[in-house]
Amino acid sequence: MPIAGTEETMSYRRFLASAVTGVLLLAGCSEPTGPPLAPRDSPLHLSSTTGQSLTPLRHGAGLDTYQISFWAVRGQSRSALVYYREYQTTPSRGDEDDADRRSRAARFLRVFVPADGLSTLPNGTAIAVGDSVLITVTLDRDYVVARFAPTGLVFNPSSPVTLEVWYSGAILDLDGDGDVDAADNLIGATRLALWHQSQAGAAWDRQPALHSWENRYFLASLTSFSGYAVSW
Repeated sequence: MPIAGTEETMSYRRFLASAVTGVLLLAGCSEPTGPPLAPRDSPLHLSSTTGQSLTPLRHGAGLDTYQISFWAVRGQSRSALVYYREYQTTPSRGDEDDADRRSRAARFLRVFVPADGLSTLPNGTAIAVGDSVLITVTLDRDYVVARFAPTGLVFNPSSPVTLEVWYSGAILDLDGDGDVDAADNLIGATRLALWHQSQAGAAWDRQPALHSWENRYFLASLTSFSGYAVSW
């Protein structure tokens, strides 16, 4: 069931960031051997039309890939995961619960498409059972920003796509004073949010989502694809 919430429109300072060509990362696939190279023709320009500014959360740890692609099939559930490449966890206790905890701590992004999640293509054509759509997620190298394609792909509101973002590897000195203290905790708990942009150059709006500053985690239900950013 989609997560309810409020929306507000804000403006985002234009910045240029490189997106990199990645490898396919599906559940069950082997991990990539290293980060891909950045194509020069794939900049992400983020802008809006209002007078407010948006401060994007900056990566502190690298990701194991910056672009993932997978086939979503009507009638089958599919998912894809991206991990922090350099994220450090506490020493393992050697048990299964701890291994699962360490795996989850290293996660950055997970997208899950349920079996009955696909609805219509961007041109309005209904997606029949057995039909497939190639989904691509492009991640910003410097900021917690993701763009999903094809833009305009519509999902079943009764069975939406799930987007999870873990930002444990991000720089959490939000006020820029050199340390993470009570001021940063206040910003993170009250102002940090997930935002979405319908298309490049459009206004950014607050995305309804569950947020845990303590766990450095966002959970959102999506009924269509666009760009997403963790910002304040």
